[in-house]
Amino acid sequence: MAAYEYEEKHLTVEHQERECRVCEGETHHRIETDEFRGRTAIVCSVCGETNVTTTDGGAVLADFTDTTTVDERPDDCDCAPCMIRHDLPCWPCYRDGFEEPNPTALEEDDE
Repeated sequence: MAAYEYEEKHLTVEHQERECRVCEGETHHRIETDEFRGRTAIVCSVCGETNVTTTDGGAVLADFTDTTTVDERPDDCDCAPCMIRHDLPCWPCYRDGFEEPNPTALEEDDE
């Protein structure tokens, strides 16, 4: 089934003025209800803030997301002092989302 056929058969689209958490005011929202998958997506037309609600009694991923910030480097961190001088992370750190080298690499090298 092509994407447009799926949308035609299963999606209901509405537009409403609603309160937006990001814009902090009432803005125009697109509301897409997917009866087949049991979810509703509400998208702000100003900032793009998206709120997805499951309507089938399922869990929402946001309920299980850890909001604490963890600055734990990967076990295979390979940052070296020369990389710190050039402000470059090693590949394992870069792969895991760190844009700066491991600051403890210089401390570990001194020991």
